[in-house]
Amino acid sequence: MIEAPQTPTRAGTELIPFEPRHIDATYDWVTNPQLRHDFLLRGEITPEGHRQYFAKLLTDQTQALYAITFAGTHVGNCGFKHLDPIRRRAELWIYLGSYQHHGKGIGNSATSLLIEKGFGELSLELIYLHVAEFNEKAVALYQRSGFQVTPCDGCLEWGDRSIKILHMELPADRWRALCPKGNP
Repeated sequence: MIEAPQTPTRAGTELIPFEPRHIDATYDWVTNPQLRHDFLLRGEITPEGHRQYFAKLLTDQTQALYAITFAGTHVGNCGFKHLDPIRRRAELWIYLGSYQHHGKGIGNSATSLLIEKGFGELSLELIYLHVAEFNEKAVALYQRSGFQVTPCDGCLEWGDRSIKILHMELPADRWRALCPKGNP
């Protein structure tokens, strides 16, 4: 996993390096049926399997993983996967596991901080993501952040339904054009 300096706070939201101390709260979140539905999580998750997954993830050089905190409380996780230093691109992912913290702007702030990390510290030229079309709040958040839907064939079978997955992209030049003065 790529190590990066801590990101400054924005409206009480902070991204800090994900550490083993964040694993237990994350387990509680990923076993919540609502979060599993919203993020299309499949398969049974056991405490031991969860710990093994994160032990591997924390050493994966194609990942950058952060805990989202709000007023010092761990409320979610985010990061980049499929980091490609040659093509300078990566896939963004984010979730707030603590549903009591939804609707407070934390997701907006964390997404903004993560994008800044991607285009700043990680020197990416393209950030992309995949999101279920039915997850309208997430789609709207990504669109406000400058992401645009780009063509992507197919859909993912999940459960007994066919769910359309949107592929969204944000090139660095578009993000810089949208940024308020003073941002990278």
